[in-house]
Amino acid sequence: MPPRPHSTGGRETPDTPPLQKLNSKSSIAVVLGLFALFAGLVIVDRSEPPQWLLFLGSFHVLLIHFPIALLLLTLAAEVASRFLDDSRALQRAATLILFVAAGSAVLAAGAGFLFSLQGGYQDRLLSWHKWLGLSVTAGAVAALVLRDASAKLERRGSKAIERAYLAVLTITVVGVATAAHLGASLSHGTGYFSRHMPPVLRSMMGISATGGSAVQIVDLDSAVIFKDLVEPVLQRRCVTCHGESKQQGSLRLDSAEGIGHGGESGRLVVAGKPDQSEIVRRTTLPLYDKERMPPDGEEPLLVAETEIIRWWIAEGASFERTVAETASVPPPVQTVLNRLSGPPEERKRGVYALEIAAPDPAVVDRVQKKLGIELRVIAEGLPLLEANVSRRKNPVRPADVEQMRPLFPQIAWLDLAYSRLDRGVLPLLAEMPHLSRLYLQGTNITDEDLSKLGSLKFLEHLNLYGTPVTDKGLKYLAELPNLQSLYLWQTRVTEEAASKLQQGLPQLVVNLGAAPPPSSPEGSEE
Repeated sequence: MPPRPHSTGGRETPDTPPLQKLNSKSSIAVVLGLFALFAGLVIVDRSEPPQWLLFLGSFHVLLIHFPIALLLLTLAAEVASRFLDDSRALQRAATLILFVAAGSAVLAAGAGFLFSLQGGYQDRLLSWHKWLGLSVTAGAVAALVLRDASAKLERRGSKAIERAYLAVLTITVVGVATAAHLGASLSHGTGYFSRHMPPVLRSMMGISATGGSAVQIVDLDSAVIFKDLVEPVLQRRCVTCHGESKQQGSLRLDSAEGIGHGGESGRLVVAGKPDQSEIVRRTTLPLYDKERMPPDGEEPLLVAETEIIRWWIAEGASFERTVAETASVPPPVQTVLNRLSGPPEERKRGVYALEIAAPDPAVVDRVQKKLGIELRVIAEGLPLLEANVSRRKNPVRPADVEQMRPLFPQIAWLDLAYSRLDRGVLPLLAEMPHLSRLYLQGTNITDEDLSKLGSLKFLEHLNLYGTPVTDKGLKYLAELPNLQSLYLWQTRVTEEAASKLQQGLPQLVVNLGAAPPPSSPEGSEE
């Protein structure tokens, strides 16, 4: 016998669909959550927020993806249900999706507000993103309430509430797309959308070229070092997090004023002293260092890009000085100038003028992972590498260097600074035929070790700062015909021995720094 129909009188019965029951009660809960969110905006101390609130704010980047996707999915389900004969199941699913979307929007908006308390964002863009995000949250909650009301009034034949629901939902979807765009602008910079846009499409849309793109230098001598060389590097690598829309660490690198002002870590640039400049220190730290910039996960600066910044600072960090006004141009920088200005090939010199096979990327990746070291290309278009093996906790053994043997022909710069070197390491370094820069500062290298370096005919830069080498070891360096700079600060080398070495190598510049403290009688035998 068929079940007897019964009248509901507009009230919920045991046969009322579970999703409708959920929607009726959840609408109230989500509305209360929205009121709590707005109340939180008023009572939270924005000047010194507690650490645990900042932690909760970090979840914004995770939560925000839910309302974006779910609101779009709700609208798609509602549109699709209009073209189906039996659309009840799809509409019920849309109700559940909208409930999750509205709830996640409330959570994402709350976390977003807490996330903004970290600071470092452009106020106007942040304000637009924040209030548009709150409007989207209110729109999602309003759509949920209207959906509930529409379902209850559907039996009475009323369509006004349904039309209002669809209008609010559509406006909310448009709003969430706009808010997402503003959020991406905060995180990735205002030009993120067009940064890698093909030139043809960029031209069709009337978008000018990005400031970070490499430009051809017509007159090399009149090129301004900062504008033509340094600024493009900052635009490509740094301005996303330190520009107009976002200033992490209260630092801006998109203007001369911002660079001169510095950030939370103090002065960024010390004119004439690249080794004392924070920007050089941060960009040359090992990959595992938490202060390394760009941070882990972002593409690091090329060695040549770091050298461009170092050279600019060494030349006084002027924003107007041209290439012609500089005392000298380091070889890696000259390589970049060659690429940008297209000079004759004979301008290249030393190891940078050689035809060397490019390194195998698989080998580079394997060596990095196995030894835990960093291998970087010195400059675009060059097959030469920098190997950073500095500040190792464990001694550098001959077996470690042997792991790099397949890359010996490509390693031009080797940094072993502040690492302990086992016996047998130096003879292996002498087998790197194209070594141009060797950093041995703070190591345990001895006079006898220097005798192993005589075969490095392309070596131009050698740093022995803070090592126990003496005048005796200096005589072995006379066998290096292309040596141009030698750092001997806080060693036992005397001015007389350094002067004698310079007589045999006229192009050599020796930096003795401050004289070391006199040895005590007890330590004189050391």
